[in-house]
Amino acid sequence: MSLSFEDPSRLYLLLLALPLAVVGARWFRAMIPLRRVSAVGARIVLIALIVGMLAGARRVRETESLATIAVIDLSESVLRFGDLGPDPVAAIRAFLSHGVQGRGPDDLFGLVVFDGRAIATAMPSRADVLERSLEAPGVEGSDIAAALRFAAALLPPDATGRLVLFSDGNETTGSAAAAAAELAGTSASGRGLSVDVVPISHMVGDEVIVESLDAPPRAAPGSTVALRVVLRSTSATRGTLQLTREGEPVDINGPEPGFGRVVDLEPGRNIALINVPLERGRVHRFEAVFVPDRRAGGFVGDVSLANNTASAFTLAPGRGSVLFVDGVSNGAPTGPGAILPNVLREADVDVRVVPPDGFPDDMLDLQAYDLVMLANVPVEAMRPEQQVMLVSHVRDLGAGLVMIGGPDSFGAGGWHGSELERILPVRLDLPDQIIVPEAALMFVLDSSGSMGASVLGSMRTQQQVANESAALAIQSLDKADLVGVIAFNDGYRTVLPLGPNSNPEQAAARVRSIAPGGGTTLGPALRAAAEELAGGDAKTKQIIVLSDGRSSDSDQLESLGAEVGSMGIRVTAIAVGDAADTKSLERMALAGGGAFYSVINPSMLPRIFLKAVRVVRSPLIREGLLRVRVSDSGSPLVPGMEEAPALGGLVMSRFREEPNVVNALVASSGDPLLSHWNVGLGQVVAFTSDAHEWASRWIDWPGYRTFWTRVARSVTRVPRESSSELRALAGEGILSLELDALDSAGHPVDLLDVPVTVYRPGREAVTVRLEQVGPGRYAGSVPAEDPGAHIVIARPRQGATRLTPLLTGVTVPQGSELSTIEANRALMLQIAQLTGGRVLDMSQPREGVLFDRQQLEPRRASTPIWPTLLAWTLLVYLLDVGTRRVAWDRFVSRSFGADIRREIRESVRARSVTSTGALLERARTREHPEGRGTALGQADARHLAEEARQRRREAYEAGKRALRGQTVAPPAPPLDGGGQEEEKSGLLAAKRRAQQRISEDADER
Repeated sequence: MSLSFEDPSRLYLLLLALPLAVVGARWFRAMIPLRRVSAVGARIVLIALIVGMLAGARRVRETESLATIAVIDLSESVLRFGDLGPDPVAAIRAFLSHGVQGRGPDDLFGLVVFDGRAIATAMPSRADVLERSLEAPGVEGSDIAAALRFAAALLPPDATGRLVLFSDGNETTGSAAAAAAELAGTSASGRGLSVDVVPISHMVGDEVIVESLDAPPRAAPGSTVALRVVLRSTSATRGTLQLTREGEPVDINGPEPGFGRVVDLEPGRNIALINVPLERGRVHRFEAVFVPDRRAGGFVGDVSLANNTASAFTLAPGRGSVLFVDGVSNGAPTGPGAILPNVLREADVDVRVVPPDGFPDDMLDLQAYDLVMLANVPVEAMRPEQQVMLVSHVRDLGAGLVMIGGPDSFGAGGWHGSELERILPVRLDLPDQIIVPEAALMFVLDSSGSMGASVLGSMRTQQQVANESAALAIQSLDKADLVGVIAFNDGYRTVLPLGPNSNPEQAAARVRSIAPGGGTTLGPALRAAAEELAGGDAKTKQIIVLSDGRSSDSDQLESLGAEVGSMGIRVTAIAVGDAADTKSLERMALAGGGAFYSVINPSMLPRIFLKAVRVVRSPLIREGLLRVRVSDSGSPLVPGMEEAPALGGLVMSRFREEPNVVNALVASSGDPLLSHWNVGLGQVVAFTSDAHEWASRWIDWPGYRTFWTRVARSVTRVPRESSSELRALAGEGILSLELDALDSAGHPVDLLDVPVTVYRPGREAVTVRLEQVGPGRYAGSVPAEDPGAHIVIARPRQGATRLTPLLTGVTVPQGSELSTIEANRALMLQIAQLTGGRVLDMSQPREGVLFDRQQLEPRRASTPIWPTLLAWTLLVYLLDVGTRRVAWDRFVSRSFGADIRREIRESVRARSVTSTGALLERARTREHPEGRGTALGQADARHLAEEARQRRREAYEAGKRALRGQTVAPPAPPLDGGGQEEEKSGLLAAKRRAQQRISEDADER
């Protein structure tokens, strides 16, 4: 065992001990040498201990224990193409069973499996883990680099480590070579981590792969674009190539029957060219599919159909359509929500009507629309990422947005606190005097251990999703509403006491801190929530319960729900997952007069929470006859609106104070009715009444069509032309971005600030800034790991001037992992070479001894020893203080012995005098029975007292000299000045005088 230091340079602080030793030797010179040396030594040791902790002292020892982790690739390419027989997992398990035969009693073994994500099937341990389940996480792709780093992090620090990688070497994400280089030089031992590789070869028979579909990113409206389909085949075969646009089949077969084109493929790469005329619209999605000919029991020349599809898209400048999201009649063509879209179509406006759940899921679909109209759409109908996407569509790309009111819109629809509220021209938080207080809610959230389960294979737990959903619901409430939160498991605790929602952000933060653990007992928590609400003063009271399990008192929940309902409190229940006790929770909700929601997918919880909360927002609606007043704002949207009929209601809101907001129409109640403003490059309009029921008097009014047509045409996006060009290219998990910035004359534009936002499928948008790499040229890159359309929006700025935004995109092919037929053996060999590992043969399992130590050096395991040093530091500090404050040296000095001897002599003398006096008194009593005694005179008493004081003074001075390390001075002469007589003790003289008086008394008799 030896010592090492994390920062040896701090050991130079030990030099401070030298001057401190010199100063201490001079400062402590009054002490005897032994005590002086001990004081200086304690101070030096104390400094050494403190410096050792500062330098990061560690105990280093070599360990013979070996920890091996098998890192197993179970991606699609291995399972489909790997030369491992009919059961790849069984083949790998058989190899490992031979490899662990030389395992020692202290050796550790673990298992990590991966595809697009790595998970630990078995942590390194001494147990037999080969029978553990080997099942991939189910994430598309193959990330070897992340798997290696993950497995290396699992190795214990006190054991020599080894990784054994089973893979075909085909990675779709990351760089395995870079990860291997890191492991080779950054292990805790300083000698690098060895990675043995077991290359898995491919055995591919007949296979066809559609490698890519290439389409121009931009094209002129109405032009014909050339599509290029790249197919690769391992053998000569025949099939049909099909093409769809926006999901509709495109006829690429000419005069022949059918839409598809029959193609004959040769071994190797084949290219098919297709010319497609563009129809009306801004976005054109294409998808190419190869369908092999069928035969009995399968397909001809193709085994896997997962890699037979590729997609691309083309953007055509020009006017887009109007997207009308119908929250009134859910998109029904004959419902009341279709009244306004039909009026717009009569005015030759291209309108597409969708229900709220039909809102586009990605930025590319949204680009087809220059105007989005939301009619009575509640907040839970749009996911937060869809709201962010819509805000960017308006602000960055210049699209228009019109929000139309209704019972489920604006504040009544829960939009307060949302992303979309930030760009609305009206405020949704109302003054306290209007709604004080209208709602009181208690959230009762399950925090049992089962809530810690992950959601659909993601990194988020059910508890995190539930906490976030409740936090969003709290943020959607008004500040005057009363809100409280209780978390329950075996017991319950009040996370947020019932009170005004005056600080929604702080309340949301407290809710997000709830952690799972324990069992499930709902009853006491529900009763506590009801007791808090019973004391609250609000028009609407509601308890929202969320649970994913079965409560231990489930048989009492229905009666408890009825009891709470009888108190005027609604009970709403949300059951999460397929293990929840849906029957008990539903009966409880029905008995409590509330609603019941069963949610299998926890990612839907935010919508459910917002929907459950929205029932208390009805006070935000003002109904009654409301006249329309035209303000003097000069808005171009309201000419002729002076004759508008009265409305039957609206959703209450507040005027914004920003000077660029135009409040064009105001209701007779003083509420905003029509407001609009510019947001970035787009425009946003808020109409707080509806377009069908409250506006029923408008429908037959001629100005109805004129008004809404004017709004649609004025707010819709205006096409902008730019000489600049934005390009995106995807390859090897990276999306490369380039911008050629040109002015109207075609000259390059330098020194631009070019922020670029990339919308990736299934992930949050990412923003980067392009760096200038040449005259007018800017470049950058972002990861592009997920298949699907990646939309790129560049927003260049020249100083404070915003230039025309640019949009492009690229499609990462689906099944990119299966687009490679051959195994990447070269990468596997490179990993072994970089880390000094072995190359094992899958066909020779007996040679793959996983616990062979011949090529491994024992790991030097280091352990920090600061806890031990800290304990010694405290002990030495006490000794340092003690040796300076306590005069322990007097107990070992000569003077201390002399003092003790003198005290003993004086004590003996005192006892002698006492005995003599007693004898004399008895003799006098016998000789004079009549009681005549002989008494000492006053002078004798004073003399004796003075001698006693002198002795005490001498003892005191002797003690002081002993403490100072000095010798004891000789006693002073007697105070009576008897220099004429021999030196006598005071007691002896007193004794003689007493005897003389006794003799004189005898003579007299």
